[in-house]
This record gives sequence, structure tokens and C-alpha cells, in this order.
Amino acid sequence: MLSGVPDTITLRDDVMTAVASLARAQRTLACVVSEVVGLPSPGLGLLRLLTCHGSATIGEIATTLRVDQSVASRQVSALVDRGLVERAVDATDRRVRPLRLTAAGRDVYAQAVAEIQARAAVGFAGWSAADLDAVTALTRRLAEAIERSAVAPGVPGPDRPRPDALPT
Repeated sequence: MLSGVPDTITLRDDVMTAVASLARAQRTLACVVSEVVGLPSPGLGLLRLLTCHGSATIGEIATTLRVDQSVASRQVSALVDRGLVERAVDATDRRVRPLRLTAAGRDVYAQAVAEIQARAAVGFAGWSAADLDAVTALTRRLAEAIERSAVAPGVPGPDRPRPDALPT
């Protein structure tokens, strides 16, 4: 390492290790909350999405969650079957079936939020408002950086074949 210049490989590994730890912690919390409210964590994510957006189509849900439309459709169908989500008919285009929460769906989501808030109160006890603001800002910035990394120009990805894999 050059004097005063961080070892970027070590830094990147440390950051990605911390991100992986955060992801595991999030999954653990999601599993606990899911068990408490009796709904798989993907269902909770859909309830959150519909709470934030009011309504959405299967296509919009799939795009937002970055899953295949068939995956989104199965997850939505499970929520519809439980009476947490309803399919409506768009007034201007009857082929469009916007989805929205039912009263039961709003109740389950409120229960999940209350559970998360109660657990966060314990987990973040001793954190100042300034600490929470700082970690929120840095986490958003971190998410943006990871997102940029996922679609980095010139770096092969699922939708960009490797240059050496192109036909000659």
C-alpha cells in the first residue's frame, strides 16, 4: 500500500463483507417478523410496495422487485388468496388489473411495521438521532454505489455478453 492511499482491494473486501453482514441481519429480522405476522417475507415486501404506491400491476411489481413476472404473480396470488390484496379493474383499460391492499392487508402490514419498530427500539437503543441520520445517509449512498457497480459500463453482465464471448 502506498503511503496515505488505502488498499482498495482490502477496502472493497471490507465493505462487501459488511454489506453481506447487513444483508444477513436483514434476512434474520425479516424471518422473525414474518413468523410473528404469519406471512413469508416476500409477502411483506409486496405489502410494503403496495402501501407505498397505493396500487401497482404485476408488471410494475416485477420490475420494482427485480423478479420475473411469474414470480411476482405467484407471490401476489398467495396474498390475494389470503385476502390481503385485491385485484381491481382499471376504469380506462379493462385489461389492466391494478392490485391494492385490502383492509386486512393494511392491518397485517401495520402489525409488521409495529413489530419492526419495537425491535428497532431495542436494537438501536443508545444510538443518537445524529448517528441514525448519518447511517441512513451512508446506507443510501452505499446502495447507490452497489447499484452502479451492478450496471457498470464496460463490465460484462447478464444483459451484456463478455467481449470474448461475442461471435467473430
